[in-house]
Amino acid sequence: MKTILTTTLFFVLLFTGCSQKEPIKLETLPISKAKVKKIDFKDIQGFYEDDLNYAFEVFKKKIVKEQKDINYLKIFVKKQTLIQMLLSFLLLILLLMNYIAKQIVTKV
Repeated sequence: MKTILTTTLFFVLLFTGCSQKEPIKLETLPISKAKVKKIDFKDIQGFYEDDLNYAFEVFKKKIVKEQKDINYLKIFVKKQTLIQMLLSFLLLILLLMNYIAKQIVTKV
């Protein structure tokens, strides 16, 4: 009985994602040696001629789309978690059926 519980726990943890992730490797980029100077926005040609209202509308639409994408991702993760739970439950049932079948065979 103890072996079955240990095996069941092992498989439940295996299917529910108890694995370690690879560490993130950060790359360092070389620092530019370009000579730059500070300027005012008024010195940039056409800076104040842009239609900022149009840019703001595009920004708002992008934010709404990003929020929808985040909501879809949350739903996807919930479905994946549910699938993992169902698979773990089915595995547990199969292991119990196997145990019961062995007990019946040994009694006969």
